[in-house]
Amino acid sequence: MSEIEDLKNQIIQIEKLLSEEKDEVVGRDLEQTKADLKELVELMEEDEEGTSEDVKEEEASEEKIEDDNSTDSWKQRKQRTTC
Repeated sequence: MSEIEDLKNQIIQIEKLLSEEKDEVVGRDLEQTKADLKELVELMEEDEEGTSEDVKEEEASEEKIEDDNSTDSWKQRKQRTTC
C-alpha cells in the first residue's frame, strides 16, 4: 500500500471516530488532524504528478537528442557518399 493510500485510510478512520465522538475538544482535534491529512495527501499527489511530468519531459528531450543524433549520422553518411 502506498503512503498516499495509507493516509487516505487514516482519514476514513478519523471520519468514523468523528461520527462517534462526544467530546467537543477531541472532535475539534480530530477535525484538524483530518484537515491536515487531506492537505498532505493533496501535496503528495501534486508532487507525484509533477514528478511524472518531469520524467515525461526528460524522456521527450532524450528522444529529440536521439533523433537529432540519428539525423546527424545520416547527413554525415550522405556527405561521405556524395564526395
